[in-house]
Amino acid sequence: MKRTLIVIHRYTSAALCLLFAVWFVSGVAMAYFRTPVLTEDQRLAFAAPFAAAPGTRSPEQIPQLADSWTSTDTLRLARWRDRLLYRWRTSNTGWHSAWADTGAPPNFDGASLASEAERWFGPGTGVRYDGAFTEHSQWSYFAQAREHYPLHRFSTLGPAPRQVFFSSRTGEPIVATSFGSRVLYYLGPGLHYFSFYPIRNNNRLWRGLVNWSSGIGAFTCLVGLIVGLWQLRWRAIGTGRRVVPYAKFWMRWHHWLGLVFGLLTFTFVLSGLFSMNPAGIFPSTEIPSPMKAGYLGEQPPLSTLPSPEGVPADLGRAATVKELEWSRLHGQAYVVARETATTQSILWPHGNVLAARPPFSESELVGLVRGVLPAPIGAVERLSQFDDYYYARKDRILPLPVVRLRLQDDRGSWYYMDPGTGQLFLRSDEGTRLRRWLYNGLHSFDMQSLLRSGWWWDVTIWMLSLCGFALSTTGVVVAWQWIRRSVVPVMTFPAVSRTTESPLNEGEAS
Repeated sequence: MKRTLIVIHRYTSAALCLLFAVWFVSGVAMAYFRTPVLTEDQRLAFAAPFAAAPGTRSPEQIPQLADSWTSTDTLRLARWRDRLLYRWRTSNTGWHSAWADTGAPPNFDGASLASEAERWFGPGTGVRYDGAFTEHSQWSYFAQAREHYPLHRFSTLGPAPRQVFFSSRTGEPIVATSFGSRVLYYLGPGLHYFSFYPIRNNNRLWRGLVNWSSGIGAFTCLVGLIVGLWQLRWRAIGTGRRVVPYAKFWMRWHHWLGLVFGLLTFTFVLSGLFSMNPAGIFPSTEIPSPMKAGYLGEQPPLSTLPSPEGVPADLGRAATVKELEWSRLHGQAYVVARETATTQSILWPHGNVLAARPPFSESELVGLVRGVLPAPIGAVERLSQFDDYYYARKDRILPLPVVRLRLQDDRGSWYYMDPGTGQLFLRSDEGTRLRRWLYNGLHSFDMQSLLRSGWWWDVTIWMLSLCGFALSTTGVVVAWQWIRRSVVPVMTFPAVSRTTESPLNEGEAS
C-alpha cells in the first residue's frame, strides 16, 4: 500500500507541482487585482451629473422601449454630454438606449466616442481609436461586457498604452486597462484559473481544466500527507537519529515542508475546487425566481411609470446624482436617484410629482416581504457594518445598512433587504454559509477579524503563500530530478557503436 501511494504521489506531483507553484504566486497577485471591468462606482464616477431638461419624453414615448418593455428588467435615465439618454436592459438582448428628447436610438461609434475617451484619459492626452471588439480579445471577452458588444477601444500613445473600451449601446466605459493592470491580470486571474479568452470562451473546456486540475491536485496533497506521515521514523524522535529518512537536500526539505505546510496546501487547492461549485453541491445565494416575482409584483404598464417631469427641481443642483433608475415593489413603480453604487435615495410618486422619502424601516420591510417568505420570521436584525457572513471586498459592492431576516425553517434561511431601496436582494442558508468557510475562508482568509486588522491580512496572505510556494518548489525540483534520472534514460535510444570486437561484420549483419 505504501509503495502504491508513493508511486501515485510521484506521478501526480510531477504533473502538478509546477502548477501549484504558479497558483500560490498568482494567488498573491489576485489579492490585489481581479478584473479590468469597471465597477458600478467607477462607472457612476465618470458619468455626467444628472440635470433635468425640458422636452424630456416619458418612458412610454420611447418606441423601442415600448416594444421590449415586457422583457425589460432595468430602466435608467442619465445624461450623456448635454442630452438625457434612456438606457434599458432586456433579459435576452442586453443593453439598449434612446435619446430622451427625440426617442431616436443613438449612434455610438469611434467618432462620437472620441471626446469621451479624451475625457477619460484627461485633457491633453494623445488618443487613438483601435476599432470595435467582441469576445475575441483578452480585454473584452468578460461576461459583464457581452451585453454591450461591440466595444470601441481607445488607447493612449506610447509603448505602454492605457486602454478603455466604450459600449456601442450605452456610450459608457465598460473596461479599462493600464500596463500595470494588464501585467497583474496575467499574473493573477490569468495564471490562477486559466483566464485567457480562448479558454474562457469555451466554458466546458475552462470548467474542466479548473475542476480536474484542482481535484487531482487536492488528491495529490492528501496522498502526500499520508505518505509523509507514514515515512516518518517515529521511533527516532528524541534519540538524535534522523527522523526523516531522506539524506538528499531537496527530498529532505520537501518531506519536512510537506509535514508542516501540506495541510495548508491541501485546503488551499480543495477550496479552489469548491469555488467552482462542482456538480452544484452548494445552493445559490440568489433570491428564488417565484419569491422575487411575488415581491416585485407584476411589471406595471409602461404608461403608469412615474414621468421624469415629476423629478424635484432641486435634484440636480447638488451635482451628485448621476442617474435615475425605475424600480417597483408589489407592482408599485418608483424611482431611485443614484449617486454611487451604495448611495441612493427613493423618489416616491405622489400623483404627478416624485417626492423624496426616507429609507424603509424594519417594520415596513417586514410588512412588504412577509407574504412571500416560505417560513415565519424568527428574528429581525439591522446590520450597520459587515460581519463574517455579509461582507464585501474589492470590486464586490453590497449596501449598508441592511436588514437581515432569520427564518424559522429547517435550512436556517436568512434574507437580506436594503432599506435604501426596499429591495430583497440576497439569501443565505446552511449550505451557502458552509461554502463561505470551505471556499472563501480557506482560500482567501477573509474573516472580518483579519480584514479589520489592516496589514495583518496582507502579512497572513503573503506568509502562507510563500510557505505553499516553498513546498511546491521543492516538489518541482524533486520531480525534475526523478524525471531526469528515471524517465529520460528510458526515452533515449543508446547510440550504436561500431567496433572490431563485434561478432558480426556488415555483410553478416545485413
